[in-house]
Amino acid sequence: MTIEFTVHPDRNLTYFRFFNQITVQDCAVTFRAYVAHPDFRPDYLMLSDTRQLEGIDATCLGIIVAVERLLPCFRAFPNSARSIIYAKNDLIFGMARMMQQVIEPVSTFEFQILRTEADALAAANMPQTSLDDLARELGVLAPLA
Repeated sequence: MTIEFTVHPDRNLTYFRFFNQITVQDCAVTFRAYVAHPDFRPDYLMLSDTRQLEGIDATCLGIIVAVERLLPCFRAFPNSARSIIYAKNDLIFGMARMMQQVIEPVSTFEFQILRTEADALAAANMPQTSLDDLARELGVLAPLA
């Protein structure tokens, strides 16, 4: 899978990590799995790490269709749902903004798309200044090289 997530109830956090190339379908499958996860809570902060993401195969129409199909999953979030995305480059930033513009009007999601790891971690109220440090503390795989 090109997207992994871990749920950390002690921190009210779900940490998403993106790898290689992803598609809109990968995102939809992962989101459904997250909502179905036994530790899922709608008030957990979602933090996305794109450091190892190489590309995204998506179109605006593809995102709109996927969001429409995911509407039942969005209902699992009755109150404000915060999602912070570290966007390592312009492509990822632009795709995240497109997703934000499609999802926010039909859900309770509030996205923050940030250009630096430190800014993303600060927005998530995490004391670390690097995602490697956070990943180590969370115990998710070896730190990225």
